[in-house]
Amino acid sequence: MYKPEYTISNNLLNSIVSIESSRSIIQSAALLPLYERQFRGDAVARRVHFSTAIEGNYLNLDQIKDIMLQNNPNQLNFSQPSQSMHYPAKRKDVDEVINYRDLVNYIESIDQKHKMGTKEFALDLETIVRMHEILLKNIEDEKSGHIRTQNALTINYATGEKLYLYEPAENVKAKLNELLIWYQSNGKGIHPIIKAGLLHLEFVRIHPFHEGNGRLARGLATLSLAIDDYDINHFFCLDEYYSANAEDYYSSLQKGFKSPIDWLEYFAVGMSIEFSRIKDRVVKISKDAKVKDRVGQQFISERQEKIIEWINNYGYFKNNDFEIIFNDLSEDTVLRELKGLVEMGVIIKKGKTKLARYEFI
Repeated sequence: MYKPEYTISNNLLNSIVSIESSRSIIQSAALLPLYERQFRGDAVARRVHFSTAIEGNYLNLDQIKDIMLQNNPNQLNFSQPSQSMHYPAKRKDVDEVINYRDLVNYIESIDQKHKMGTKEFALDLETIVRMHEILLKNIEDEKSGHIRTQNALTINYATGEKLYLYEPAENVKAKLNELLIWYQSNGKGIHPIIKAGLLHLEFVRIHPFHEGNGRLARGLATLSLAIDDYDINHFFCLDEYYSANAEDYYSSLQKGFKSPIDWLEYFAVGMSIEFSRIKDRVVKISKDAKVKDRVGQQFISERQEKIIEWINNYGYFKNNDFEIIFNDLSEDTVLRELKGLVEMGVIIKKGKTKLARYEFI
């Protein structure tokens, strides 16, 4: 039976305290839906980019954003650059991007059903197989969802070095089953950060599939954190931390196979860094507390969100700014949006006619 042995070191504890502090600030911030959409979109693109980059995908972040915006990626030209994407794309690289994007969406759908109470979450083999099928779609369909039957070695994609013999093929199914039993039983009494870190580590060590284990392990850790409400509205991206120094990532995993605490400290530091980054960004753009109190649950249109964002950035909004952010709207339309915010008590109008300024109350 899987029984990980580790201690709560001072380094691990300090990272968890830092994460909890940042998480509390982020969750209490008065973020508008516009910002939440921007945060989520940015996090998805970064997850896709950095998780595939660790495995050797050379497309950069801007190229990946281009691919994710395509209505039909299958129509992309994989030999010549197109007007929308100024680079020749390889079929496999693009498929990896599309598949990891779909995996992120699948994870979010599971989390949403769990939080809405429509489906209780249980990490089982069926979920893992489905996630693996998504990852390998159009890449290695014949291997997707099939437990490996041959022994495998870990390879450092940064150097090509063969590092570690994974769980022997004949033990894979049993070890994977033990991990799932532990997660559903003993895992419930463990701090969510430690639980997700151990899930990531042991899944990589078992290496149950022929291909895609690293991406799937990172996806499973993300899913675990989301279920336990540590994905902070799907804002964060731990993959960037791993990709920044792939050598450290592989080295920490290898050390973790022998002593989980080495990996857990590395895992928690990465979360601490990412949560702190998001906290700083949220604090910078969060509205004033008075605005939160006044707006409450009232509906704010996307145009009004843009006005509030402008005032957040520049301190006020005036007539000369209309055309900058609303170049396709009439002045009367913009004035109606402003009037709505004034009536809700979010902003106040100072001055008259063309010289009027709109500021937070």
